[in-house]
Amino acid sequence: MCVLDQPDQSWSRPSVKIVQGVRRRLGRLWHVDDDARTRLMESSTWADGLRGIATLGVVSSHLVLCFGRSLVRPCCGSDEGTPMLFQRPILRLISTGHSWVAVFFVLLGFVNSLKPLKQARSAQHEAALANLATSSFRRPFRLILPSSLATIIAWTVCQLGLMEGGRTGDAWWLYENTPAPSSSWLLAFSDLWTSLWHTWTYGGSNKYDQPQWTMIFLLQASMMVFTALLIVVNLNARWRTFMLTLFTFWSLNLSVTIEDPVVGPTCLAGIILAELSLTSLPVSLSERRLTPILASLFITLGLIFMSVTHDDPASAPWCDFLWRFAATYFPTAANREFHRTWGSIGAIFLSLGIIFSPHARQLLSTKPLTWLGRISFPVFLLHPLFMQTVMPLFAFSSGYFMATTDIKWDPMTGLQTFTEVPRYRQRGNAMLGVAVVVTLACTLAASHLWMMKVEPVFGRITRGCEEVMTGRSEVGWSLPKFMANGQVNGTANGHLQGAGVPAVKEGHVS
Repeated sequence: MCVLDQPDQSWSRPSVKIVQGVRRRLGRLWHVDDDARTRLMESSTWADGLRGIATLGVVSSHLVLCFGRSLVRPCCGSDEGTPMLFQRPILRLISTGHSWVAVFFVLLGFVNSLKPLKQARSAQHEAALANLATSSFRRPFRLILPSSLATIIAWTVCQLGLMEGGRTGDAWWLYENTPAPSSSWLLAFSDLWTSLWHTWTYGGSNKYDQPQWTMIFLLQASMMVFTALLIVVNLNARWRTFMLTLFTFWSLNLSVTIEDPVVGPTCLAGIILAELSLTSLPVSLSERRLTPILASLFITLGLIFMSVTHDDPASAPWCDFLWRFAATYFPTAANREFHRTWGSIGAIFLSLGIIFSPHARQLLSTKPLTWLGRISFPVFLLHPLFMQTVMPLFAFSSGYFMATTDIKWDPMTGLQTFTEVPRYRQRGNAMLGVAVVVTLACTLAASHLWMMKVEPVFGRITRGCEEVMTGRSEVGWSLPKFMANGQVNGTANGHLQGAGVPAVKEGHVS
């Protein structure tokens, strides 16, 4: 045979090896042997992977609100016949940030209750109570310290004028949530204190880090989890589950009252899911043929429920049906935020399906997703900063146009007043893609450094405060003698005689 007749394999061999390598990796992800199934069904590593995906979902929803607001609606406009690809159910999860926040709350209840529940199931009730006391003390520190530092960093960057690109660019989420520098440093410090304070008050907002509106609800959910566990930790598993179910339905009233149907049902349902995962039921059911079908059904339904939006739900039949169903049968708050209700239900369904699916657990336990889950909190705190500073460098051109803002209508006179401001135009899709990639890379790198360098400092501060306040360590500043050593006027064991507090003797007050 002539040399020219022989096929040239110099290009085909590398491509074949790549395809075969990809197929082997996918096969490993899908194939689960008996030993791996047992190990996966007893592990909770999947929660890190799901938390990482939820974090990306929150970030992508903010990017959609910057460059693709038309995707928020579930269907097309009046002059369009079919919905766009990312307006369809499940695919539109890139724009439903509220549903991914609900996943955070389910995982909060799940992860924070695993250790106390394990101890309770082993009859280590005193250890479980001690663990709850420690966790409930540390939790405010682990939320307040990182969020405050992130606010201070964003405030500093804002006052230096480095957020002006985000404030003046033609991206709705950016110019709505990027503040202008304060007119003076005195006013700047006042604005900083206001933002720090409002982060932890209902109805307040942190104008330097908008996603921190969730912080007070995360703290509230944490305290609800610890309180619920404190009540039921001494019960047996059956009655504990029964009481937690009652608490979950009771929390619906709280959700209606505070007009946010995310906090109570999701975090308390997370405890029930943790209790379920500690039983032998997930392991035994994972060996049956019908279980993968049921798990896939729960996951699919959960993702569809999470796809519901509040923006013109009647434009899509599937969304309109779910919205009308909720309006008829769900507890109704004044703001009728049924998209949040469906997002909460979807997050619970999704987590339940994953608990019974070894394949979903294996996929979520991969190293990239678990790493993303470990840095999820810094990503959540820092991504607005990089969207406001780094992304405008690539996303906007030097040309601008005059946009109308602050439109107000006077019903008495029928007149409208508005203000015109310059907005820098968006560049082409290629440059927007570059802007998103660079912004994500900077956010992930900074979040990794935060987790490696900053988070340990917060841990040492928390442990130091705990040791001082519990009396296990010497205080560096002076306290009254009776407060420092637990004695008052020579009386031991903490009896506050001589300090204006009567002592209790034999069941009565003396």
